[in-house]
Amino acid sequence: MNIRLLFFLLLSINVSNIYAQEILAFDSLELAIQHKDSVTFLDLSGQGLKEFPKAIREFKNLQGIDLSNNEIKKIPKFIGELKKLDYINLEQN
Repeated sequence: MNIRLLFFLLLSINVSNIYAQEILAFDSLELAIQHKDSVTFLDLSGQGLKEFPKAIREFKNLQGIDLSNNEIKKIPKFIGELKKLDYINLEQN
């Protein structure tokens, strides 16, 4: 087997394992608050929210949040404090 191909395959397996272990998703804000240090993805879609929940500020490991299908009109400034956040879905607001 080609050494480059072997290296690529090993790297792919390791990267997949890392991502599989890192994602801890919640679809309940109440449950997420109880595990605020572990939350990496939060799905609050379709919950009739009119604003960003302030508790989101506490989720320092948050990487993604789905707030689609709500009634949110403003993005709060504290979103900039979430250094790991790289995905926000605000469709249908």
